[in-house]
Amino acid sequence: MKIFRHTHFRHEYSTDKSKDVHPARVLMLLLLTAIAAGTFLLKLPFASKQPTTLLDALLTASSALSATGISAFDTYTHWTIFGQVVILIMIELGGMGFLVLITFFNIVLGRKLGLKAASSMLSDYSSDSIGQLRELFVKIVKYSLFLQLAGAVILGITLVYRNGAYGIFMAVFTSVSAFCNAGFNVMGYNKEDVGVGFHNYSGDLFMLLPICALIVLGGLGFAVWENLLMYRSTRHFSLHTKVVLSMTAGLLVTGTVVYFIIYSIADPASGIGERILPSLLTSINARTAGMTPLPPQFQSEHGMIFTMLLMFIGAAPASTAGGIKVTTAATMIATVLCAVNNNEDPEMFGHKIKKSVVYKTLTVITLSFTTLFLFFAAAYLSRETDFSAVKIMFEVVSAFTTTGFADGLVKSSGAVTRTVLIAAMFMGRIGPVSLMMSLSMKKSRAGTAILPESNILVG
Repeated sequence: MKIFRHTHFRHEYSTDKSKDVHPARVLMLLLLTAIAAGTFLLKLPFASKQPTTLLDALLTASSALSATGISAFDTYTHWTIFGQVVILIMIELGGMGFLVLITFFNIVLGRKLGLKAASSMLSDYSSDSIGQLRELFVKIVKYSLFLQLAGAVILGITLVYRNGAYGIFMAVFTSVSAFCNAGFNVMGYNKEDVGVGFHNYSGDLFMLLPICALIVLGGLGFAVWENLLMYRSTRHFSLHTKVVLSMTAGLLVTGTVVYFIIYSIADPASGIGERILPSLLTSINARTAGMTPLPPQFQSEHGMIFTMLLMFIGAAPASTAGGIKVTTAATMIATVLCAVNNNEDPEMFGHKIKKSVVYKTLTVITLSFTTLFLFFAAAYLSRETDFSAVKIMFEVVSAFTTTGFADGLVKSSGAVTRTVLIAAMFMGRIGPVSLMMSLSMKKSRAGTAILPESNILVG
């Protein structure tokens, strides 16, 4: 039975109130179950080369399933091939698997709005997807697996040549981790690469460019992929696609320029060519990938503060990446410009933005800032490390935005800080708004009561 058929849609999703479970709650329970299963598998004696505590297994499972990359260990040197495969599967589930689930829940939310609203939501994905969820999900999986396979083949040329048969697994692991915007790597196979990831490949464009392409593609999301692939026949970009592409390009260029300036101040003797590539790579990685440690030139506090801004914004909705999303940032900017120019409604690309979108934007930003402050306060007040406040905040933001940049806080801290980072990664993957909705038992207000309208002084 096609669940979006006209004759069944309302019965399936609107009339049976007793079975009305909010999708955010289902998503939260699925993630908790997957984390528990991953923790169990990583705690098995043959999953690691050295003993692993329950908290460290939980930290690694949470990091992999949230596609983050923060860990207390180097992936290759600590975990056996079994443990590495478990981490790889969890990254795939946390990235591509939750991309499918989030897409599904975005569509199913239309059950409260009726067929017209659900059709409108589906039209953002493709014009022929209405009523065909199975085909929609097959497309997402097909596109994702194709991109990851292509990335693995290209990366395998270099990695197999350098590392032999294990280079095949390294190529697959790297491709999946890059596409899912996770910060895990198995480059520790070579002793000189332990703890530095791809830092020693800084001049190898045949390695770095495919990784960067996978990171960007994973961060665009299925709606954008579909729109780009259909453009030849439709000759139309949706507002969502325009916002995502323009914000992505703007952030990449801005990030590269700012990092180039920071690099020039930190190392003025270096050549221009030496600064451009690291600046571009860091700008790409800072938006929720974290595939390599932050270069030394960008580890000053002002460099970290700018990186936190990029991490906080993140990439696109319904993608493998985290952050508050580029569309949220764009809506916030449009709303500010609307107020400054004394306009009635915010606009983007000739479209008026709905007030409900503005309200959700304000909610996401407010809850995200509040959540980050609480996590930072818990980690900072635990006094488990002598890290500065900026460095602690940097790693908390990295965990919450599922970026994976790590500055050594996990290895130098205790149980409280590690628990805070686990909670931050979980909250970041689910999203603070979705988590609050899943925990709330209050139903939306019924009826159309008309309330008096009043003004208050603000500013």
